[in-house]
Amino acid sequence: MSNPSPQQYADLADDVYNDRQVTKDGESINIGGHRYKVLAVHANPQNGYYGAVYQDIKNNAVIVTHRGTEPLPAQPARMYNQAV
Repeated sequence: MSNPSPQQYADLADDVYNDRQVTKDGESINIGGHRYKVLAVHANPQNGYYGAVYQDIKNNAVIVTHRGTEPLPAQPARMYNQAV
């Protein structure tokens, strides 16, 4: 098994910003001219995390990708009384 190229890593790092779904059996997606299965996707809106796990169809390499943390929804400001 050969390792993915730096360009493949870059393509997957870019692709993780698309909201993906796990691919069904026998299906794959084309990213940068290479075919991949999406094995897992995890999104947590409470903390802004999003990650996806891809498998290269040609060499079976598994690559885990992460987005930068997504901004959380605005929270109402909390007021605190301070003794003067």
